[in-house]
Amino acid sequence: MIDKMSKQGMSPQQDEVSPPLVTLTVNSTPKVCLVDMEADVHALLAEKLYDCTTATLGGDVSSPKKSPGTQSFLRPLVKLPANLHEFHVVVVDLSKTDVVDESEARAELKGTSGKTAYAIVSSYPEQVFNSKGYGSERLSREIREVTKKESIVVVFAAENHSIRYDLAEIGMHGSKVVERLDCDTLRVCDGVRDFKNKFGERVELYKEETRFHPVLKKYLDGATYEVVFSHPTVWKSGKYEPDENFIPLLTNAIGEIVGYLAFEDKGAVFVLPQITRKSDFLIELFDNLAAIFPGVFPYNGMFGWLDDGSYPLPGEQEIRKARIDIEEKYLADIAGNDAAITKLKDEYSFLRVMLSGTGEELVSAVRDYLVWLGFSSAEAMDEHSEDVLEEDIQVQLDPGLLVIEVKGIGGTSKDKECAQVAKIKNRRQEERRAWDVSALYIVNHQRYVSPKLRVNPPFTSNQIKDAHLDKRGLITTYQLYNAYFDILRGLVTKDEVRKQLLAFGHVEIVPPDLVEVGTIEEVFQQGRIAILKLGGAMISVGTKLYVLKNNVYDVRHVIGLQLNGVDVNEATDGEVGIQLNEAVKKGSRIYVSA
Repeated sequence: MIDKMSKQGMSPQQDEVSPPLVTLTVNSTPKVCLVDMEADVHALLAEKLYDCTTATLGGDVSSPKKSPGTQSFLRPLVKLPANLHEFHVVVVDLSKTDVVDESEARAELKGTSGKTAYAIVSSYPEQVFNSKGYGSERLSREIREVTKKESIVVVFAAENHSIRYDLAEIGMHGSKVVERLDCDTLRVCDGVRDFKNKFGERVELYKEETRFHPVLKKYLDGATYEVVFSHPTVWKSGKYEPDENFIPLLTNAIGEIVGYLAFEDKGAVFVLPQITRKSDFLIELFDNLAAIFPGVFPYNGMFGWLDDGSYPLPGEQEIRKARIDIEEKYLADIAGNDAAITKLKDEYSFLRVMLSGTGEELVSAVRDYLVWLGFSSAEAMDEHSEDVLEEDIQVQLDPGLLVIEVKGIGGTSKDKECAQVAKIKNRRQEERRAWDVSALYIVNHQRYVSPKLRVNPPFTSNQIKDAHLDKRGLITTYQLYNAYFDILRGLVTKDEVRKQLLAFGHVEIVPPDLVEVGTIEEVFQQGRIAILKLGGAMISVGTKLYVLKNNVYDVRHVIGLQLNGVDVNEATDGEVGIQLNEAVKKGSRIYVSA
């Protein structure tokens, strides 16, 4: 249930005793329902005295099932205000999807009255139950009461998911499916027109300007779209013509509509892509709409003519012109920044492909990486026999040969995939009549998942053990990606990485032989001064330190030393104060080269 907030007076009151209390009075109009919006949106609208209520369409439920026939009886996680029909504004963000444990969504019979209960069935092999489609269906029915009066609906669209729900009736003799519902997560109201899923990162203003273009223009930097829409038509004068109640606002680079305004009954429905700074955007949009819907936004338009430049104060026109110049410079700077990022993406495309690619594209990217690493002879083996397994990349060593198998997969590697390079290695040794062939398996695993969220390392203990026995290596493209930056930071050298890639088992890129010096006990000056107890290892001004924290190495340099409060050039024992070129954290373990 929602909190029923008391309605306050609509007009500012002159209270000579405590005027600050008046400024905090929440306006009773409009009542705003925020569906799956981030907390900052609620915070800013509340600060502007909007009467806001939060709601949700539900999200994902982790519902693991191990065997066929396993079922879970779940309740939808939809939470909408019981009096939604009384609201004037509804804002929905379809990109937000929270994940909860099954225990929070399980349909409990405790407290059930009557002889039947109802729940949604989640059946094997489904491991994640998406309740958002059910929530969208329910919202689409209830929101019709909202658009029958002057109202605003704003939908930040996201990729549509079509979901079938089995509604089960649970009675004294067990359960049975009594209804099937086919729902689309994007169908949150009648204002959502025909669409198809399509992702892109370039959002532009529609060619025909509207009053909303100046507001939208400010928030297109960083905008993305996941859906494109068709312009609906109506039968008029013996032919189909574009629906005048549908107004395109935003397009992608090839002119497909990604944002629009549609009118439903007396309401206005904005369907927009995912934009940045939604809270600021909504404030500006509501201010803009006040002139069209004064009944919905009675306060936004009050004395607005005093602030729109129609009656300027002395010097105001000059200030407004300067603001325009600032905004134009900002847009130009952003465009320049975007161009620089685009250039970087092109220059280092092989690093991006190594984290996302598969097939020949991935092989080519890994080959470019190996050449950068110093394996100048690295060659992609383009021609593969259909009957004989061949390596993807060959590297001529001095002496010897390195054969490399490269794979980009959606999951983790099977034993056969890991071991395939061993057969290739054996064949090359027979051909060369020498035992100087090294073998390496490089995998871009779980390539649809952000690398930090992947299973790292993705190799089982048996796969690693077998690789040791076969004298071959296993490594991920994510490890190679991280090694690129370790080299730039001076943590390891290219030569050291090349040598480590010839190791057996799970290949780990680590600094060379190190000696542990001690652990940081205290830090001062935001981590640039550290207290360290030395156990016999010598450090001096200029020493390169290897810093290990949370299993990640970093490099720091000693730029000052104190022993017993006296500046020294080197120390081998006792408690010393170390001044570093960059900050470290308390508890970090410190190493030096052996």
